[in-house]
Amino acid sequence: MEQKPKSRWRPTKNQAVRAIKVATVLNAVLIASISIWTLFESGYVRGAIGILIGILIGILLLLTLILIRIGYRYEWTGFGETTRPKSETQEEVQPRKTLWDWLGLLIVPLVLAVGGFVFTIQQDARQVMIENQRDTRERQLEEQRAQDAALQAYLDQMSQLTLEKDLHGSKEGTEVRTLARARTRTVLGRLNSRRKGSVVQFLYEASLLEKERPVVSLSDVRLRGADLSQLDLSEADLSGADLSEADLSEADLSFAIMSEADLSEADLSFAIMSGVDLHGADLIKANLSNANLSNANLLYAKLRDANLTNTDLSGANLLYADLSGADGVTEEQLKEQTRLLEGATMPGGSKHD
Repeated sequence: MEQKPKSRWRPTKNQAVRAIKVATVLNAVLIASISIWTLFESGYVRGAIGILIGILIGILLLLTLILIRIGYRYEWTGFGETTRPKSETQEEVQPRKTLWDWLGLLIVPLVLAVGGFVFTIQQDARQVMIENQRDTRERQLEEQRAQDAALQAYLDQMSQLTLEKDLHGSKEGTEVRTLARARTRTVLGRLNSRRKGSVVQFLYEASLLEKERPVVSLSDVRLRGADLSQLDLSEADLSGADLSEADLSEADLSFAIMSEADLSEADLSFAIMSGVDLHGADLIKANLSNANLSNANLLYAKLRDANLTNTDLSGANLLYADLSGADGVTEEQLKEQTRLLEGATMPGGSKHD
């Protein structure tokens, strides 16, 4: 009986090149996927570890393909096609293992390994995220407690100065007034927007901001971004205060003194400001839509790029005011509402004679 020649299959050049290309692309996709995922989910340190593991997996895959190819050359490995005697007249042919055979052997452990790695990284990332969120909440709570404590201490100190040191009856320049102003400036620098509003409300209700006889001056005091919305501050002395970006929407500021105050980019929508003194105030980019500024003093006020949509300016003093770029109002509407426009820069940029 003739002996069946052994399988000596050799890949062609094109087949070898194609196999290398496929293996390279698979490795690149695998490494890139693991690297990008770990970088975004777990940070740079874990991302570097992911890249290293991806490279090792790729090398292992290449070595496995090389070993498989070498195994086809030797019959004893069982990789290639072999013949075995079945009987004296027949031979049993064992076909060589196909790609699908190898996939069946390798894909499950490979998926389990990669899946386990990804799951571990994901769990670690989730745990880190949970811990970061908890730390952030704890810091916020601690900051809130610190601000509440600072506010309460300030209120206690001011009450003590009022009751024991006769703050209301003190004169300008006295030690008690200086101390009250210093404590006010200090606490406002530590509080958020809502608590800044609480300080201003306390000073107003304690009659320390009366425009006829102000006890605590807020001139040059940082109230930037303070939440004063809907507060009653009528006839209060807020002259020279830094109220930039503050929320004064729907506040009652009628007949208040706000001369030289910085109200740039402040929200004054729907505010009641009839008779308010805004002489020389900075209202650049302020939102004055639907505000009542009837009979207000806006002499030399800066209203550049302000929102004056539906703003009531009837009887207002706009002498030498800068209204260039103001939105929501025309020169004709301004002329209809007030005659005090001499020297004012109109929304279109022209000077009013």
